[in-house]
Amino acid sequence: MHSRSMTAALALAGALAALPAAAQQPTAPAPLPPKLSTHALDTYTGKQAAGIRIDLYAVEGETRKLIKTVRANDEGRVTENLLNDADLKVGRYEIVFHVAEYYKRIGVAQTNPEFLDVVPIRVAIYDAKSRYHVPLYFSPWSYMTYRGS
Repeated sequence: MHSRSMTAALALAGALAALPAAAQQPTAPAPLPPKLSTHALDTYTGKQAAGIRIDLYAVEGETRKLIKTVRANDEGRVTENLLNDADLKVGRYEIVFHVAEYYKRIGVAQTNPEFLDVVPIRVAIYDAKSRYHVPLYFSPWSYMTYRGS
C-alpha cells in the first residue's frame, strides 16, 4: 500500500472510531402496518381462485355483522386488505369463502347438495398492532388454512 493510501485508510478508520456506536449501526426499517388480509388457491384445478367471493364478519357472541364483501383478483389475491391498521381491533372475525358458488361459476361439477358450500374461518385478532394473513387452499372436498403475516 502506498503511503498516501495508508494515510487515507488510517484517517477513515480514525473517523469511524470517533463516531458514536449508534451512528455506525444501520437503521432498522419501519415496521409494516397492522392488517388482516387473505388469498385463495384452488387445489382442485391447480389455479388461483380468481373471482371467488369472500365476506368478512365481526363476531360478538353468536351475532355476526357483515363488514365487507370482496372478490379475489386473477391471482387469487384480494388487492385490498380485509382490515387496515385503523380498522383492526382485538376481537373475533369470520372470513367466509363462497366455494360452491366459485366452482359453479367455473363449471366444475359438484355433488347435490355441494359437500362444501361456504368455508367459514373464524379467527381472533389478539394484537391490534400485528399483521394477520389468512389464506385458503381448497377443493370441492377439502380445505386448509394457516396464519401468515
